[in-house]
Amino acid sequence: MTFAAADVARADTTSSEPIRAQPGPQFYALSCGADFVVFGGAAGGGKALSLETLIPTPKGWTTMGALVAGEVVFDERGNAWRIVTAWAVIEQPKSYRVTFDDSSTIEACADHLWLTFDAKELEALTRRDPVFRARRRETRASRSTVGAGQRWQHTQEHRQYLSERMTQWNRAHPPPILAAPVGGLRTTADIAVTLTARGGRSNHAVPVAAPLETPDRDLPLDPYVLGCWLGDGTSTSGDIAIGPADAVAMRQLFAESGWTTTARSSVYLYGVPGLVTRLRGLGVVGRKRKHVPPPYLRASRAQRLALLQGLMDTDGTVGRDGRHVSFCTTHPQLRNDVYELIVSLGWKVGTTERRAILRMSSQPPKDCGSAWNLWFSADVPVFRLKRKRDRQRLAQR
Repeated sequence: MTFAAADVARADTTSSEPIRAQPGPQFYALSCGADFVVFGGAAGGGKALSLETLIPTPKGWTTMGALVAGEVVFDERGNAWRIVTAWAVIEQPKSYRVTFDDSSTIEACADHLWLTFDAKELEALTRRDPVFRARRRETRASRSTVGAGQRWQHTQEHRQYLSERMTQWNRAHPPPILAAPVGGLRTTADIAVTLTARGGRSNHAVPVAAPLETPDRDLPLDPYVLGCWLGDGTSTSGDIAIGPADAVAMRQLFAESGWTTTARSSVYLYGVPGLVTRLRGLGVVGRKRKHVPPPYLRASRAQRLALLQGLMDTDGTVGRDGRHVSFCTTHPQLRNDVYELIVSLGWKVGTTERRAILRMSSQPPKDCGSAWNLWFSADVPVFRLKRKRDRQRLAQR
């Protein structure tokens, strides 16, 4: 198996944020306080990935084998870094295929370093989360009591009063909270031999990458309007289907984006004058041509969120618990694009497939092919429609 490795440095040299050492020997060398540090080892050690590994860049996607010095890539925090050195391709005697719970895979060498949280660290991370602790205090009864033995000659009302005072004092003087675990650096080989914890559950979790930090783009069409059309627009025109319950609110949202809407003969269909011209310029008009144009997938975080809000207002739903939201589509390319869009905003996505069945009272059911649901939890509102936004419960972690 052939692998490649690269070293990177921050691309924006005008940033006031200091250069951050990479996990592992670089970090320990800079933090140890020694006057002189000697570091030895093979070039690219602990960084080798398969040549076919997809790498995100501000211009789109490339592969590990195609990287060259000077190219800009994103790190796990969404920041852009410029490649300083692209090491020669190396042969690794042993490699591993790492599969994540969202079905994505990466092939890495045995010494590749991963920041993971094991089962014990994840449990401690949950117990020390402020939101979890506050919710537990609200639901758990106080355990401070005043005894009723011979030494306590108090009435029941007096004992209850003292217990309440003790509870108030304990809550006003909480014990110190231990620092949350920060995970640990583990090699692929280490993860392989400790893959499961007691009971057979997964023993390692890798933090989800942060949102891509990209500048605003001069886009030819408002991203929210494009999202609405991609969700419920007629593929051969600029018309958009809007349900009666959302007609007033949606038309107002379009007006706020600078677009007027006109009612068609159908009760659900609305025309948007001038929209089809913009859509043709983006190359999305036509049967089976719906997709997210590449510039929108590398637009700023606010612009990408607006695009997602348009998609979710039309073809998105809120789960019963309010914490999970989902987007449904029958277009394979749009499914892939929306998946990338959601991931670029820092959220993990699950995908389920089912058959799309059209049911009409006067005709037998019609199988319209595959439909995909992309479900996720978000820490910001992914809807602009009030009836959907009010049902969404924001993720706390």
